Amino acid sequence: MAASNLQEEPPPSFVAGLFIPDYADDSATLLSNARADGYDFCVTSLVLPGAVSQNSHLPVAVRKDVCRLGSSWWSTSIVGTLLMYDTKHALSVAEEDDIERMVKWACHMSIPAIILPLAANIDARLITKLSLIATVSNIQLWVRVRLCWSDIEKMDLLLRRCASGSGGNNVGICLELLGSNPNSADASIAKGLNTYSVTEILQMLHVMIGMNLKAVSLNTKTFMTNKRGYPTLSKAMQNGFTYILKRLGRTIRVLVEGAPLHSPTQNSGMPLPAGSTVLIGKSGLLPYLQYLRHLRQRPEVTSVIDTAEANMESSYLDHLQSPLQPLGDDLEFATYETFEKDPVKYAQYELAIRKALIVLTTEKKLSMVNSNIHEKTQPSLRATIAVLGAGRGPLITSALDAVESINSTSRYGPIDVNVIALDKNGNAVVYLQSLLASHENASSGVLSQTGARWSSKNVKIIHCDMRNASSHPVMAQWQRGIAMGIGHKIDIIVSELLGSFGDNELSPECLEGAFETMNKMDLLHNHCISIPQSYISFVSPVSSVRLHAEAKAQAYSTPSSALDGPMGQPVGVLKAMETPYVVRSHAASQTHREKPVFQFEHANFGGQNKTSISYLKNPQFNKRNIIGFTLADTIHSYEYGSGYGRMTDNGSRNIPSTSSALTRIGTTIHGLIGTFEAKLFGDVMISIAPASFSVGMFSWFPLYFPIKEPLFVPPGASIVVLMWRRLDSESGRVWYEWGVDVVSPKGESMSDTVIACSPVHNPGGRSHHVRL
Repeated sequence: MAASNLQEEPPPSFVAGLFIPDYADDSATLLSNARADGYDFCVTSLVLPGAVSQNSHLPVAVRKDVCRLGSSWWSTSIVGTLLMYDTKHALSVAEEDDIERMVKWACHMSIPAIILPLAANIDARLITKLSLIATVSNIQLWVRVRLCWSDIEKMDLLLRRCASGSGGNNVGICLELLGSNPNSADASIAKGLNTYSVTEILQMLHVMIGMNLKAVSLNTKTFMTNKRGYPTLSKAMQNGFTYILKRLGRTIRVLVEGAPLHSPTQNSGMPLPAGSTVLIGKSGLLPYLQYLRHLRQRPEVTSVIDTAEANMESSYLDHLQSPLQPLGDDLEFATYETFEKDPVKYAQYELAIRKALIVLTTEKKLSMVNSNIHEKTQPSLRATIAVLGAGRGPLITSALDAVESINSTSRYGPIDVNVIALDKNGNAVVYLQSLLASHENASSGVLSQTGARWSSKNVKIIHCDMRNASSHPVMAQWQRGIAMGIGHKIDIIVSELLGSFGDNELSPECLEGAFETMNKMDLLHNHCISIPQSYISFVSPVSSVRLHAEAKAQAYSTPSSALDGPMGQPVGVLKAMETPYVVRSHAASQTHREKPVFQFEHANFGGQNKTSISYLKNPQFNKRNIIGFTLADTIHSYEYGSGYGRMTDNGSRNIPSTSSALTRIGTTIHGLIGTFEAKLFGDVMISIAPASFSVGMFSWFPLYFPIKEPLFVPPGASIVVLMWRRLDSESGRVWYEWGVDVVSPKGESMSDTVIACSPVHNPGGRSHHVRL
């Protein structure tokens, strides 16, 4: 069939393909039938160009279908597979040469992926060679792996042997999800997943996701048959497939393989006429696709991967970004706009400010003044709120909303509020000033209403670095007013200076600097409250072939700023692997429950820090911690997911777990995932740590700390993470140093033994630092 007869469709969110062995050498017919039924791609056997080597037994025949499809179809809708007659014997030199030639043919055709067997004779040396050939044409290599511990162990060893453990970003897994069909003659399919507990199935899938799971294959033999003849999966298979969709549904490829084995009946129960394709489609595999799409549309799946938040973050999945230089770089207009759409963060800030004001009111900390409330002059309480790092003003709005919420009740109000907003970004200040003045030029609209509201609440916009507030004339004038008894000191300081790791965007240094400056100017009440009050940095080991390969790939990229190195020159492997990255982790598996590493507190700083000692000499900014992760931290580790998002409960916590990834086969660690939890005020929290994740909040992605070479953690071993936070006030730099040890259980010596370790990364901040 001519390619012109094939109609292109937009790529769906659920990408499925099929492979029917009888059509292994007729991709044109198979693709035509597949797309007619709604499949997106098909699998075909690789072609061996030229004559057959004397010692080769690989099948070679003239392929008539190659000329029937245009290049656009070969490069988007065809996946190749290596069909070998025997995967047990050692390959001869000629046979290896044949395999290489077939992969080179796939490169010539720009086929997007090749499926390879997990066989003893397809070893790491050959995979590495094929990976290098395929990389030139951006072809992925999918290695077939069954859902069993033995295959997972083999694949982990294969990846560790390939490219020093990273396996290259083009080597991944095609999971053969073998179901439990007691009617199957195949013993492995007859037993299928019934040989494992629910916990073990989810643990195996969790481990494989960290090993770069790219596709999942379901053989038609694994499907059972319902009363009307339609294919269906066992409960265990449904649970496993649903778990994969929830974790990787936006990127996974689903493959149905085998001949059609199901014959659905009509609603009347009568069989279809001979030759009818109404229910089975042109390929004969339409019912399988319909059933899998039904599973894809289940609420437990759509509620995870079809939300507005999920759509927003899709382009960021596993995409490494250099952390912000918050005191050196200014956010762009569109970035502010994106963060302001967060439905959770600012609601929590408003709640925290409201609770702080209630506490100050009940404790009679606020001064009494005569104010114009609801167009009436009456006694009220005066609150002064300073917003440090105002951006485009969302925290100002949160503060005003909190005050109005209190004033709407008679229990605590009324409160009259003054807001002082500081920001060092002159571009953002332009927007704030425009917003404040907008009510003078328009009589309606959201912006004009906001401007009028700000003006009536006496909002002042100040362009300055919060640490050098004393140098600004408005702040100096305010100081003189307080000294004369006509001004009001600050009751609450609100800021949103947190980074992915809590303190990595220098919130401690910025706030301590601001507190020190404002205290010396006597601008803070003794009861002054900081929002946030404290925050904790968490760290956990992560297994992710994808993230590790992406970090190594940064070695060949060019720096985005002249301050980061010579423009146009690759950064090199050392710098690439000693730099922490912001990333929406996706093809990653957090192996242990996260643990706290650093904590900073900013509770009631009013009246303190009036000494001449600089805040930069504060020893709390130079921290060191050693965190141990034991076997107990791996139980139900699949619930920690990729290291981002709320820890899930898959209904198996009531099932005793005597096995985990580490107790059965060990695991491979590719780095660390950093998250944070912040106490805004009292019990009001925001968090991106899986155990306490703020559902719906998207302002922060985790921080990935790579390690130069992956570390294998054998069964029974533990992990020790060493983490330092260093500050050098003379050079004006803050940086992290980190390392990982693998420790064996106590032996006869009754002491732990380090059996593997990484070097200390980024010593002295040689590869990455944040500028003060």
